[in-house]
Amino acid sequence: MLFNKNLEKDNCGYGLICNRNGKPSRKVVEKSIDALSSMAHRGGVGFDGKTGDGSGLLFDINKDFYKKTIKSELSIALPEEFAIGCFFSKKGLKDKLQSDLKRFLNLKILK
Repeated sequence: MLFNKNLEKDNCGYGLICNRNGKPSRKVVEKSIDALSSMAHRGGVGFDGKTGDGSGLLFDINKDFYKKTIKSELSIALPEEFAIGCFFSKKGLKDKLQSDLKRFLNLKILK
């Protein structure tokens, strides 16, 4: 058998809601959350009905806020170019993941 519908998974694409002038807007966030929650199959429930599928909202970051906060809270001056990441791993792999990120990508990890 070449096709078994029970083994197939769906990925139906993405939605985009934005403010074309680039200004932050609570209305855009509220509409985005509403749109995401209206699509249960993409709104955080995986094909098995038990796990999340990684859907969510993507935001621009306020670099000035991060620079100011990191400087005052951790006494670290961030460079002009920096990135913020959120990583997920299997239990027990946190230390290895952090070590690999530091070594291979020359990253400084702030906790």
